[in-house]
Amino acid sequence: MYHLRPRLQERYCGVARPSYLSRRPDGRYYIQLRLGKTAAAIYGRPLFRASLRTSNFQEARRRLVENLEWVMEIVQAPDLEALGEILRHRLGVYVVDGAPGTERRLAERLAFEHQVRNYMARAQERGYPFARQFPLFASAWVDFVDQNKFAEAEFSKGVERRAYETGRADERNYPTKVEAGRPLRPSPRSILCPLSSASCRTRSSSALSRRMPCNPNRPLPPEGKPTGETAKAADRRMSDALTEFLKPVDPKRRHTTKGRYEAEPIARFAIQFLGDPRFCDVKPEDWRRLDEALPDIPKTKNIPAETA
Repeated sequence: MYHLRPRLQERYCGVARPSYLSRRPDGRYYIQLRLGKTAAAIYGRPLFRASLRTSNFQEARRRLVENLEWVMEIVQAPDLEALGEILRHRLGVYVVDGAPGTERRLAERLAFEHQVRNYMARAQERGYPFARQFPLFASAWVDFVDQNKFAEAEFSKGVERRAYETGRADERNYPTKVEAGRPLRPSPRSILCPLSSASCRTRSSSALSRRMPCNPNRPLPPEGKPTGETAKAADRRMSDALTEFLKPVDPKRRHTTKGRYEAEPIARFAIQFLGDPRFCDVKPEDWRRLDEALPDIPKTKNIPAETA
């Protein structure tokens, strides 16, 4: 059900959208109530709105029910003093409860936090001294916001961990055997580190061959035996060539080496994919296999730096 668009979710669930539940064009749900004259005068607008921080219809209905209690309390307050007393009391309850343990509870507290900010802004605009009227309001407000920030950080870590575990599962399930009529794919485990940049997946082997120190497809002399510098370069391994290619250069010549560090991840992938061969051992078929493997490199996201 979660993969359905919001309106289709409502249709397939067999229930109409509840009162006070509205949806933005981007699919996110929020609470909306039309205020009476007294409440509209306090709020300065005819509608009350509070975000539910979800685009899932079923979850939005649950959050609506849990938020309506405090929403109805504050929209029925007759003046700023009564509204401040309601907010102060609920702040104390939230602080005693501690940091929220679920994302649904956090969404409720963040919606309430937004309303408290609005109240403080309106009170200051109208010269109402709510800080003197409610001495413990400020301290409860600070503790409440700190708890919400702590919970948001913890939930964010949980999302990163889940994304990391999903990536590891995809890595284990990634095919590494030769399929009928298809070239061998490199193991993502062996190429995980060099592929942290998205540019690695879009480069072609032709760009790699242009940046390598020598051309592996260069024909040998007619007698079939390279001599001199040609023999020395052909007998060099790709990893040694890459090390020399990435050596620091004179600062005055940096403009002539622009782009070499962009090619480094691709070169390292080629070395691992081909098994770090000598240039004289690389055949045109190897470069074709590399060219076909580059677009299939998996993209990994949200991997914590300490585990990358």
